[in-house]
Amino acid sequence: LEFPQGKLYGRDEDIARLMTVFDRVICKGERAEAVTISGYSGIGKTSLVLQLRQPTTKRGGFFISGKFDTLQQEKPLSAIANALDAFCDDLVSQSGPIVDDVKQAIWDVIGNDNDAITRLIPNLCKIIPVNTVGKSTYQRRRSSIWPMGEYGIVEIDTKALNRLIFIFRRFFGAIASPSHPVVL
Repeated sequence: LEFPQGKLYGRDEDIARLMTVFDRVICKGERAEAVTISGYSGIGKTSLVLQLRQPTTKRGGFFISGKFDTLQQEKPLSAIANALDAFCDDLVSQSGPIVDDVKQAIWDVIGNDNDAITRLIPNLCKIIPVNTVGKSTYQRRRSSIWPMGEYGIVEIDTKALNRLIFIFRRFFGAIASPSHPVVL
């Protein structure tokens, strides 16, 4: 018994719901929406989400995917950071005016305020120059956006986290547009 690759069985209703949200945001130009998918491991959450890859790229959009890794749970935003790191690596491998525009837009919104975000998304350094003024390479590698506190627990500086979230929002604002939607 053989099953075709990429075909999901029994998930038509879930796929339809995802496509409804996708179409509402893309076709009607509505604001961003968030859909969360949860469930036990092995039930096909990733396969379900991957059903959006083709419609997204067909419409000139960016499909950015990542997974939450329980071994990385002590690092806030690790799943998003890993997904964006892979996106930046993929973006560098492409060429053309659209890609050049996206790279320029990223530089325009992040600019020299990039030290923290490039530590979380190392492949972003391939797109924008890194602000390392006054820091050696050794210091940059050893420094962490999330310093470890007592007992190995991450201490989160609220100001740093708010700044990072602000930069993430600007980053998404730079790469997303009605003609180039982003599915994360």
